[in-house]
Amino acid sequence: MKKLASALTKAAELDAEFTGKPISAEFRKNMQILGAGIFRLVVMGEIKKGKSSFINALLGHPELVPTSSNIATSTIFKIRYGQSVAYKVYFTEQSGKTELSVRAEDLYRFGTEDGNPDNEQQVDFIEVTCPSPILKAGLVMIDTPGLGGTFRKHKKITYQYVPKADAVFFVTDSVESPIGALEIEYLKDIRSITKHIYFVQTKINAVDTDAADARKANNLGILRRNFGLGDVPYFMLDSEIRHMADDEENNLDLLQMSGYPELLSFLNNKLLPAKRVILSQKAVIALAPILQHLVEKVREKEQLLNADTEDERNKVQKGIHEAQEKLDKWNTEEKTKLLRNIFRALDDSIRDVTGMLSKCRPAGEIQVEIEDRLAKATSVDGLLKILDEINQLLSEYASKYMQGAASELQNRTERILMEQLGSVCSLDTSISTEIPSVDKCLISGRLGAFLEEMRNKDENFFDTARNVVMGGTIGMSIASAVGSVLGSVVPVVGTIIGSAAGTCIASLWGGYHMMKSRDELEFRAMRNHASSILTSTISGMYSNMVSSFERVKANIKNEVQDKLEAAMGQRTHDLQAAVEELRGRSKMSSEMLVKRKQELEAVKQQIAVIHRVIAEYLPQPQKGCKS
Repeated sequence: MKKLASALTKAAELDAEFTGKPISAEFRKNMQILGAGIFRLVVMGEIKKGKSSFINALLGHPELVPTSSNIATSTIFKIRYGQSVAYKVYFTEQSGKTELSVRAEDLYRFGTEDGNPDNEQQVDFIEVTCPSPILKAGLVMIDTPGLGGTFRKHKKITYQYVPKADAVFFVTDSVESPIGALEIEYLKDIRSITKHIYFVQTKINAVDTDAADARKANNLGILRRNFGLGDVPYFMLDSEIRHMADDEENNLDLLQMSGYPELLSFLNNKLLPAKRVILSQKAVIALAPILQHLVEKVREKEQLLNADTEDERNKVQKGIHEAQEKLDKWNTEEKTKLLRNIFRALDDSIRDVTGMLSKCRPAGEIQVEIEDRLAKATSVDGLLKILDEINQLLSEYASKYMQGAASELQNRTERILMEQLGSVCSLDTSISTEIPSVDKCLISGRLGAFLEEMRNKDENFFDTARNVVMGGTIGMSIASAVGSVLGSVVPVVGTIIGSAAGTCIASLWGGYHMMKSRDELEFRAMRNHASSILTSTISGMYSNMVSSFERVKANIKNEVQDKLEAAMGQRTHDLQAAVEELRGRSKMSSEMLVKRKQELEAVKQQIAVIHRVIAEYLPQPQKGCKS
């Protein structure tokens, strides 16, 4: 991979010579990673699915990263090869702290939610070295915080690293629910970044074999229906059995039961051999615009230097003169017109895209769906459970629709720029406006408080007793009748005993129905109150989303304006440089002209070498097949 990284770096350096723009530090860092052959395998999934245990078992070190059931991983663990197990904490740039070597027992303080709540220590990531042979080939495993669950900020931490993933292991388990709606949304996001997604089902020993197999079949069906995925790499594993096999000196039967041999075979025989192509494709795709621009600039300069006859020079001069006239006309007339067309198209797109948020407004599709859920509750416990689910889903819905609307607006803006400016100049049309997060405290605040109040509500004993007595008093009025019935059915009981028994039964009956009536009234009142709070919560959520989207629109418009100004400035610079070069061309001595042509030929040869290197690393289409 060093050869490819060197070739791509050379392409960027050549382009920088033509444009005068320096190569970014981020690009050089990515080329260093490529040259080292580092393959980043991100492990992700919902909270408490066994991600960390899976990594520990795969690498053969039971305590490598924290796995306790009562804690949650709160930061990123980057695990790479090293001759011994060691840990180093890296802090955010804002913290001003330098990296810190720590012991395994210190990981709790830096890498878990209990030990480092809300990342008060300002940890960026924790680097782990491990002497596992599988890491020696350049594999770096990245253990991420669990998605979903209580800690919403974990999704943001995880998603900071997903774009850097070369492949993803998505972890689910055999015990909890199958792949659900939230996980489907996560997978949609991941598939837009990398197609190399592999699935792990953990804890297969926690259920019987039929149940584990049924869960796998169910999950594969869900993936097939939602993504059209057919034969995907899917591994059924049990980390505890893997460790037991190691403890018993590589017990082969236990090892086979753990499912890890199949996974190791996949890694060693398929994934790692394919990493060269995967890394190469990512790097070349990222550099394609630079290569294209470089080739175009070389072609322009070649045309200029090869204008040896007077007719050819006049032709080039005429072309530049016409372009200069067009630029002048652009600055005086067409720029305003084009900007007006662009922003009119952008405003139209904004109106269309804003409609995507309407599903989240009060009485919109989201509220209708939530009210349907509430209507299914038949008890207080059932209502609280549904409200818990809704409290979790609202934030996810808000993020989903906000991200969807912002992404759609970005895509439409990029298309508008390409259509409107394609004939004017070369422009990087990518829009990088950050999508603001929805205020999740606003969403879950009132609903969360309502849930807490309901859970902590202690029913007053004396109120209960009073209701029972009231029901009993009412029941006394029918005591004699019940007693008579009992006496007639069981004469030996006698009138007094029968009457007493009737009093007791009727009292209990009356008390029970009074309590039941009160509970039903209380439940209906609680459900109505919950519905009211949800309406208020959704209203606040929608207002927050609209406000956030206003910032997205403003940022995109500003970014479009900046891009247009930068593009026009670059176009002016290119035209002026071409004019100056042509003037210089007419004054060049034959020796200088030969030298310039030789220099340009050397650049062309370097570009040819770069293309040959790229071809070495990328798979070639087979003969007879369409590329």
